[in-house]
Amino acid sequence: MIRNTLFSRLFITLFLFALLPLLAVTVLVLDTMGDLYLQREAEELRAQTILLEPSILQAYIQGDYQKIDAMCKGVVHGLPVRFTVILAEGTVIGDSDSTPGAMDNHALRPEIVDAFKTGSGRAERYSYTLNTPMLYVARAVKLEEHVPFVIRAARPMPAVRQLLSALYSRLLGALAVMLILSILASAYIAWRINRPLVRLRDGALAYTRGLTPRPIHPEGTREIRALTEVFNDVASRLHQTLQTVQAQSEERKIILSSMQEGVLAFDAEGKVLDMNEAAFRILSPPILDVRGRWIEEVVRHPDLLLLIHTLLDKKENRVQDIITPGSEERHIHARGTLLRSGDHVCKGGLIVLLDVTEFRRFEKMRSEFVANVSHELKTPLTTMTGAIETLQSMEELPGESSRFLDMLSRQADRLRELIEDLLGLAALERMESGIPPERTKTSSREILERVQNTMAERAGNQGISVEIAGLEFPVIDVNPTLMEQALTNLVDNAIHASPQGTTITLSTRTESEGVAIDVTDEGCGIPPEHLERIFERFYRVPGAKRSGMQGSGLGLAIVKHTAHLFGGRVEVSSTPGKGSRFSIILPRI
Repeated sequence: MIRNTLFSRLFITLFLFALLPLLAVTVLVLDTMGDLYLQREAEELRAQTILLEPSILQAYIQGDYQKIDAMCKGVVHGLPVRFTVILAEGTVIGDSDSTPGAMDNHALRPEIVDAFKTGSGRAERYSYTLNTPMLYVARAVKLEEHVPFVIRAARPMPAVRQLLSALYSRLLGALAVMLILSILASAYIAWRINRPLVRLRDGALAYTRGLTPRPIHPEGTREIRALTEVFNDVASRLHQTLQTVQAQSEERKIILSSMQEGVLAFDAEGKVLDMNEAAFRILSPPILDVRGRWIEEVVRHPDLLLLIHTLLDKKENRVQDIITPGSEERHIHARGTLLRSGDHVCKGGLIVLLDVTEFRRFEKMRSEFVANVSHELKTPLTTMTGAIETLQSMEELPGESSRFLDMLSRQADRLRELIEDLLGLAALERMESGIPPERTKTSSREILERVQNTMAERAGNQGISVEIAGLEFPVIDVNPTLMEQALTNLVDNAIHASPQGTTITLSTRTESEGVAIDVTDEGCGIPPEHLERIFERFYRVPGAKRSGMQGSGLGLAIVKHTAHLFGGRVEVSSTPGKGSRFSIILPRI
């Protein structure tokens, strides 16, 4: 079976292009030469009848038919020719091979009919007298104005065919030589055309096997040389690009394997793209070959699976703390980020896993330490406060004692407030990591009214009013006491930052993500560079103007932890010199 290759196709095409014309010319030459040879044989026979005509015509005039028959038999002695003389009515009066009287009437023989009509006739047919195919040539003999008889000469066709066969054999031999030359020429031309393409193919195959590509020498036609040069250029560029990609891939592997954070990448369908060693240590997947596997086959933690599905479904970045079960609980901080293409189409997601177990343990220890210290400080502080109040109740105090006692009382109140805030913050942290507080579906207006009533007197002493604005007050699912405390802290900060004659507004609004409770003031505002840090513990804005006694610096930290406790967050927007708006955003019910 012929292989379906370019060489075979070229060879067959070129060979057929050479063979078909050659065969056509050979057939035409053979046919033409056969006709020419038969025509030459017919001319020779006609010439012999012309030579015989005078003698036969003279015997015919004398009426000596026996002499005519003798002439026919005597002329062909030793020659492969048969002569026959036929009268107009078809009677044979002389024949070189048979007795005329025993022969059939020849009036209807084709060559005889043509000879009497046109003067000559020719035919190729089988002779039943001689039992062999014959070539007949008849020529009419005129006597004055009529044709009395026809002289016919005939030659056996086997002799003619033998001569033609010899001629055909020579022609076919020449044809065979030409065919062999055509095969060799076609194979050589096909090889010359195919060789550069084969070298291109071998170069491409070597490249696909990872071998370093070597430049291919251009050869062949101008187009193939140009193609070879383009291939060399493309192969060189592609090799450089591949080396760069391999180097980048190796660098990426080194970076990922060196990271302490676990990295898990997956496509938009939820199939794993990559996973570094740290992620293997953190997640302990049941299989080692994770590439191309569904995320459910690799990750067995429900909270992390929920984070991944939420990330892909809602198409927004997510952050979540996860506790992995086992003999030792591990706290994992998971940050989910979408993978987007240049045209912002989501291609998948990336989860960065940070083991914060030790951090959480130290944080718990710190929180417990702060709570214990704060609790232990309350007893001596209560004693000190009682002693100060006793001294202040005395009627006569020497010198500056009254002023010093007032100073001690203010600082004791500040210390008591600080201890209360520390204990409250520690309690919130325990609720976040342990048993959450009880929740009640409460009208947001009810909570705002209690905050307004609580802070109205303090604000009024500073010449500031606290008002509730808005028409819609959605129901929220919170612990009313904790939420009231958080809003009280925000109003207290607003009072300290606001001048006399301004208003603090409490309001609610509905957002796509949930319900926002706003506390808006008309105070001094907060510079933009401090907005990211104001929720840190003990952080105070440098140079901020505050009226009255300074706070503990923990109020906004308490607000942030309270919002997180109920699945929400806290935001702030501020314009220096015009005021600020603090917003606690809670999920919808």
